[in-house]
Amino acid sequence: MRLDPEILDGPPETGARILALARLADAEEALGRTADPKDRGAPRALADATERLAAALSALAPALAGAVPAALRTELDQGARDAAPAREPEILAAWLAAARGELPGTYRGALDWLADRVERRARRAREEVAADAAPRLRRLLPRLAAALTARRAAIPRAGAPATFAALHAGALRVQTHALREALAAVAGQGDGLGLEAARSEARRLGDLLAPLRAAGFGAAEAAGALEALRAPLEARQEALAAALAVEGALLEARAEEVRRGEALAGLRPGLLALLNIAGQRGAAAERDLALHLRTKATPVTDAAYAVVAALEPSGEEEDEDAGAAAPAAQERRFLVTVIPPEGQGGDVEALEQGWLPGDSRESVGVTRSALGEQWFRARAAARGHPGRVETISRADFDAFWPLTEGRRIAKRRHLVAAAPGWHFDEYVDRPLVLAVAEEGNAEAPPPWLEPVLVREVLAERGYLDEALARRPARRSA
Repeated sequence: MRLDPEILDGPPETGARILALARLADAEEALGRTADPKDRGAPRALADATERLAAALSALAPALAGAVPAALRTELDQGARDAAPAREPEILAAWLAAARGELPGTYRGALDWLADRVERRARRAREEVAADAAPRLRRLLPRLAAALTARRAAIPRAGAPATFAALHAGALRVQTHALREALAAVAGQGDGLGLEAARSEARRLGDLLAPLRAAGFGAAEAAGALEALRAPLEARQEALAAALAVEGALLEARAEEVRRGEALAGLRPGLLALLNIAGQRGAAAERDLALHLRTKATPVTDAAYAVVAALEPSGEEEDEDAGAAAPAAQERRFLVTVIPPEGQGGDVEALEQGWLPGDSRESVGVTRSALGEQWFRARAAARGHPGRVETISRADFDAFWPLTEGRRIAKRRHLVAAAPGWHFDEYVDRPLVLAVAEEGNAEAPPPWLEPVLVREVLAERGYLDEALARRPARRSA
């Protein structure tokens, strides 16, 4: 899973829907596996995927509140609880399999006895998932997909993040704080509930960092540090769970002896040997965990907070004014009647540009000059994030261009040799000429522009290329 800059720089609701749909697809894939009775890992995969989906919807709630009804989230939480019992016996079975090599042969009969009971628990859990969780999720997931893909008008909220990156940063900050609190509770205690809470918080933080690993922001380093911390957390929790299971098995064994009226040969010693292994492993994990909590827990949270800082907008990008004003450093535009002689004779570049459907403000285009053709994809600047232009291939352009039908412009750009930083845009699909002071150019219009100057149209959004493209073109006579 990977979040690219286009999603991170985009609207919070759009990014939240995309990430939620990606988690939903994971859950649907895991749900499909449950149809194969031979797939022993399917129920646990479903439990993990459903938990991740529920956690994602919770973390992204500020942007999805109007898209995903509370009733659907409640149903999903119930589905996650229904699937969760499948996880524990699978983890315990794996622990027992790993412990077999440490157990002397005379005690392995006890391991087989316990493994048989664990397998029966796992089988019952798989049956319960097939009977309860899977049908519930089979009905629910399509409804969630419909809610996440339904179009609705965005509802502006005071103080809402301007981009999905800012929203994701907020979720990361909250989750990093939750992990820090959970680790503080675990330090020096090692109780089962505290360990499980810390594991859960670490898993949720890892899920938030994972889509950012390829995008930079220090996420790969933070995720690597987190994985190093999660290893002893999980080892300690699994050893504790195994010890509890063996203690329970000792009670079951004693009850079986009472029921039969005779001792079960070798069972109790073998179970005690397993309990000893669980204690040794737990102690080793406890020492490793204590070392991590003393020396590495803070670097983990520091690295996660660094990702938060890298994702959040700088103070210069934040503005208490909730209006839709354009960025201050944009180009200035002037309506003129014709290109004056001083603006002619320089290099000319032809440009065709079309805007894609929807409200993402994305466009694709092609420029043609003496240097040849270049195809590009662009996203307009907006509050909270800069604009972006990237080069694409001819094949990508050809794939997107038909989708821009009815939302296109075509113009010739005349560079002004006599006034660097100025150019003229002559629209060939409508009778319009604009003089443009390029971004960052604060110079007043040159005197020779006065005879053809009508007015500055910087504040008139109808003269922006995107707005022009959405009007019917009228070619000059």
